[in-house]
Amino acid sequence: MKEKTHDMTDDFGVNDHIVICNWSHKAELLIKQLHDPSLEKRSPIIIITETPDLVPDFDADDTFRGIMIVKGNPTHEETLFRAGIDSAKTVIILSDRSQGEYRSSDTKTIMTAIAIDHIVPNVHVVAEVLLSENVPYFNYTFVNEIICLELLTERLLAQSCLTPGVSFIFKDLLTQSSDTNEIYVEPIPSKYVGKTYQELRSDICNTEEMDIILIGLSTFTERRNSAGEKILNFKGDSIIEKSLIINPKIPLSNKEVYSREYILQAKDKVFVIAYSRPDLEKILVKSKIV
Repeated sequence: MKEKTHDMTDDFGVNDHIVICNWSHKAELLIKQLHDPSLEKRSPIIIITETPDLVPDFDADDTFRGIMIVKGNPTHEETLFRAGIDSAKTVIILSDRSQGEYRSSDTKTIMTAIAIDHIVPNVHVVAEVLLSENVPYFNYTFVNEIICLELLTERLLAQSCLTPGVSFIFKDLLTQSSDTNEIYVEPIPSKYVGKTYQELRSDICNTEEMDIILIGLSTFTERRNSAGEKILNFKGDSIIEKSLIINPKIPLSNKEVYSREYILQAKDKVFVIAYSRPDLEKILVKSKIV
């Protein structure tokens, strides 16, 4: 298959940036979290919107400095290229409430996801979905994370009933500030490559350099369908995605691939809870644990 080429370039010449598709009041709140002063590094943000006049004037607020806007429809490949979609690290598709009905908004989100898949199927895509009944349709896309507020609300209400106070924990973890805990994704310290998850877990628990809680790991795997067959992208290549394992279990059989005894690989990442981004390499060496 001949690889599709294009002569379109992005408007800003940035890379490793975040693309936000569609403008809504949520986008403003989202940007404040992504550019919170507690973050050591701010990623460039490009907003794709058909109504740039609705985007507030951010000149007076340093939080929004460097925000770039591409006018256009994110379902169109030309618009996506102008936003540098092929060099972005993350794409967030917000629901376009201007479509009127929730079903129409979700349809546009699906069309945007398909357009992104056709250009760069391996970019990390997070999509907001309004109706839970539309979630299954995203199985035909390469979207990595689906945020359906309808489902999240139902589950959070149920968990708050079963475990009173759990909503405060989620609020703390989902708020980016220097006074709250956040979840960070960190590389495997070099001296732990080839060791087990349990060895790293034990040493992190024993460190006194920083308040850290290890909660899980992620590794890269080939995406497969229900029959175990590889899923290929439009170019015929395997789709590589992250597998997330929260609190790996004690191994009860040899069939458990991701247990506490899982051997950590250089490409893997770990998920930790901390007040600020930890440098595990330095922390564990300084504690003389390694």
